[in-house]
Amino acid sequence: MNDFKNYAQVQEPYIILVKGVIDTSKETGQVNIASNKTIIGVTPDASIIGWGVYLKGVNNVIIRNLTIKNKVENPKNDAITVEASQNVWIDHCTLSSDMVVAPEREKDKDKVDALLDIIKGSKGITVSWNIFENSWKCTQVGSSDNSKIEAEARVTYHHNIFRNTNSRNPSVRFGTVLCYCI
Repeated sequence: MNDFKNYAQVQEPYIILVKGVIDTSKETGQVNIASNKTIIGVTPDASIIGWGVYLKGVNNVIIRNLTIKNKVENPKNDAITVEASQNVWIDHCTLSSDMVVAPEREKDKDKVDALLDIIKGSKGITVSWNIFENSWKCTQVGSSDNSKIEAEARVTYHHNIFRNTNSRNPSVRFGTVLCYCI
């Protein structure tokens, strides 16, 4: 965990290869990712379990071939948050939570936040070939219904699968969003 965090947060460009499980559930929040990082899962069990990752004000980040599981019950916890960032590619990932979507679980739907939020006018964001599963709230563009910066968002979703989900498949408040699927 410490190596992942150290390399993810330094200012120098890095390619970070993830082997096995990184448990972030003991952290007090999401792991911050700095600009110019490529994070690639290289084993079948490559995953980040717990709080997930946070990209704020960054450029040139790739997250690929990872399972990111949102396990910490916190209404401000996303598997991935992309805020005011540019040139981000999230590809061939599985984003999930323990929130099985069933009528008897609806009362618990706000204990865990969305799987992927793209907010504060993020641009050049591509979300491709991912699986979103086991969540009441999957993915959204925009965090507010009245923020002018949100209108600057530029996002492409393509070839994603939504399985056992309830809402935000995806949800778009503002911005230019291209969404297509197979």
